[in-house]
Amino acid sequence: MGVILFRGKCIEGADSGKWVKGYVSGPCATDTEKGIVSYYFRAVESWGGTKQCMISAETICLCTGKEYMDGETAYEGDIFESQAGGQLMILRFGTYQAYCPVDETYMDSVGFYAECEGYPDMPIGDLKDYALKVGNIFDNPELLRK
Repeated sequence: MGVILFRGKCIEGADSGKWVKGYVSGPCATDTEKGIVSYYFRAVESWGGTKQCMISAETICLCTGKEYMDGETAYEGDIFESQAGGQLMILRFGTYQAYCPVDETYMDSVGFYAECEGYPDMPIGDLKDYALKVGNIFDNPELLRK
């Protein structure tokens, strides 16, 4: 089994407010109403080593293992633009309904999918063929209000 990569937003120290990529190492702080609110995280440094930091639980995003047209790595929570039709889409991970033409019905599917207003949820396919990242749901929510 391969290593699962995540990203999250640091909430303390010199990297506070910055996005880091790496691995969740365990819960850090809890709230009686909200549950786990932060996690310890092993952030990967540019030189290949890691450093521990604390990230906000709500910003943890799973890596797709795919890239956009410009070579940037795609993560859950990204907002991307389809170069085929200009639609803004949110990259999600979870259960969604996908159409099966053989059975002529919608079926539950689990994985990465694109959410776009006015369209059914759809598998993301090869993002390198059609998508450019324009932001993410945490830093650029205004993109979704256009």
